[in-house]
Parts: sequence; C-alpha cells; structure tokens
Amino acid sequence: MAGGPAATTLAYDPWGRLDSVTAGGATTSFRYAGAQLGGEFNLFPEYVDTIPIDR
Repeated sequence: MAGGPAATTLAYDPWGRLDSVTAGGATTSFRYAGAQLGGEFNLFPEYVDTIPIDR
C-alpha cells in the first residue's frame, strides 16, 4: 500500500454501542432510539446547521 493503511477510530457510548467511526478524515455518527439504531449521520464540520428553538 502506498503510504500505509489509513487510521480508523471507533468510539463507543457508555452502554457499549458504536457511537462514531472516523476514517480518512470523515466521521460517521450513530444515534439510537433505545436499543435500536435510529440513524447514521455523516458529519461535515464546514456545514454546521443550527436547530431552531421555539421560544
């Protein structure tokens, strides 16, 4: 492999569930609804949206 293998980082939440994977500079986060996987999200720091909050 030219340059060697890319590093991959796995992070887990306090309950042992996969929280995020970072590979090649891209991060995918996982969110849960109870024990079920509720969503998988790719995070791009340059595109940060704010969530509108009702006042």
